[in-house]
Order: sequence, then C-alpha cells, then structure tokens
Amino acid sequence: MYHNIVGLYNRFNFIVIIDGFPLQKSTFLILYQRNKKQKYVLLDLVNLSCQQHFKEGNMSESKIIEIYELIKGLIINRELRAGMQLKENDLAKKFGTSRTPIRQAFQKLKDDGFVETIPNKGTYVVDPTIEDICYAYKLRLKLEEMLSEEIIDKVTPKDIQLLEHYIDLEPKFYKKSEIFDYLENNRKFHLKIAKISDNKYLIDAIDQILNVIDIHLIFYDDFKNKDISTIDSIKEHELIIKFLKEKKLDQLKEIMVQHVKSTCEKLKQNKENSYMGENCLLL
Repeated sequence: MYHNIVGLYNRFNFIVIIDGFPLQKSTFLILYQRNKKQKYVLLDLVNLSCQQHFKEGNMSESKIIEIYELIKGLIINRELRAGMQLKENDLAKKFGTSRTPIRQAFQKLKDDGFVETIPNKGTYVVDPTIEDICYAYKLRLKLEEMLSEEIIDKVTPKDIQLLEHYIDLEPKFYKKSEIFDYLENNRKFHLKIAKISDNKYLIDAIDQILNVIDIHLIFYDDFKNKDISTIDSIKEHELIIKFLKEKKLDQLKEIMVQHVKSTCEKLKQNKENSYMGENCLLL
C-alpha cells in the first residue's frame, strides 16, 4: 500500500516504515514520499492507536505532552520551517482529537519559544529576525565576559574533565547529524561553564539566553552541511578548556568572545541566505 515511503526519526514516538515494512511499532506514523528531486514530501500523519485514545474525555496531560513533543520534534528537525502557520483544525484532524489539546500543546510550545501567536491571525513557528539574533548575541557577549572573570579561579580538575567529555561527544553528533543531541550537548557544555561561577543570577541569565539562542541554531545553523575538520566551534571549545586549565584570563576572554561572535555571524549569514536546512515539509 505504501510504496517507497519512509517514516522519519524514532525519537518522538514515530514508527519507521520503508516500502511498507514496519521496523518498530509506535503510536504515530509519519509518512513521506520521495519526489522526482529526491526530496521527501509529507503525505500524512496517522494515529495508529484507537481513535478513542485521543477523545477529549480521555485526554491526559501525558497525551498533551506527546503532541507537544511531536510538533517540537518536527520543528527541531526542520520539517516545520520558520514562519510556518500551524492550524489547529488540521492538526486536530490528524491527531484524531479536538482543538483543545492542540491549543494546550501550542501554549507549551509558545512558553518554550518555538511558536508565537499573532492576534487575529493564528499560531506560527517563530521566525527570528537578524535583529533578534544580534540582540541575543550582544547580550550573551556581555554575559560571557562577566563569566570569564567569575570562573577563572574557581574551575576544578573535575570541572575540566566534564567539559572535555562534552567536547568528545561533539564530533559524534555532527557525523550522525543528530541535531537534538548536539543542541543538548552544546547547552550542557556552556551551562556547566556558567555553573562554575556559583553565581545564581549569572547562571539564570545564561540559561535564559541559551534557550533563545537554541531556537536560532535550530533554524539557521548549517548543522548537516559541515565537514568535521572545518568546524570552528569544536576548536573554540577546546581552546576555552585550554585557557581555563592554564588560568589565562585574557586569552579565555578573547576566545569566548570570538566564539560568540563567530557563531552569530554564521547564523546571520545563513538567515540572509534563507538557509533552511533539510527539505521543509507542510502539515
């Protein structure tokens, strides 16, 4: 029945199908078909379980979270592009539920910065402007400069060991194009550096700005087009650890500032070039 169809990614409870043969059973089936340009086009989102599973009376918090994770996964994997409208009715039909749980999932996505609601228009996947990217990185730049001074005399061998562990994982995630794991690992690396400061306010500020910047990376980092040997961020992370070990404050400040600026410039360039990563699919 489903010829030459694949289901993408099992992380968010999808079932993987190749030419009609299921590889792993799960709740949802996302169907794609290769077009003449060898791009994947979304055919349908199928609820494999009983339709009553999603009836309003049985809609539990866990199911709302499940819908949230599914939509979030499509955004992270760049199958829902920046600026795309998400229609409650269409999603409700595909999930076999009413609009209420969809609206609740939208609210959580909004709280986490993945979507925005425009009055009298609807809900859209966020579309950060170049100005948004610049403002976020200017703030991060100031925070990183403060952080350098806070941590230089507090870092321990145990801290260095954990940071080196995160760096060791980076090439693996790049090679496998695991954007979700890459973002999580990158976040842990930078948040760990912040936690060395033992400054609650600085840690919270960096945590919040990382939330914003993760959204920018999701849409505009050329993650899947990188040659491992040319990735500046890995080299910059290694230098951050080197100067932390050697307790060289000036060099640490310089490389942390360089790291923030270089990432910002790449994202701005990708935004200007309308870089969207993989083929964008419509629900």
